[in-house]
Amino acid sequence: MGFLETIYFVIGAILFTNFFYALLYLLSRSAGEWLFNGFCKYSDCLGGLLLFPLMGFTSVLAEHIYDRFNWFVARLLILLYALLLLFILFFLLIILVS
Repeated sequence: MGFLETIYFVIGAILFTNFFYALLYLLSRSAGEWLFNGFCKYSDCLGGLLLFPLMGFTSVLAEHIYDRFNWFVARLLILLYALLLLFILFFLLIILVS
């Protein structure tokens, strides 16, 4: 049972990090780009691969949304994405507690 709880914890930590990174992108596109590029700038290929699950999903999604839509629609879609992550985190927490 400990192994399964560890897997749930890792998934929850990744979703939690992506949630707050989505909120950062919601406030400012350049702040989100700066944070991700700042972490990946001085790391090698392995560092970028290790950082991708923590921030890469949100970064790729936010860049695609901001390039495709205007700023208002893009921020609404990122807000919906953040709420979806929060919803998934809530159900993951329910699974871990029970």
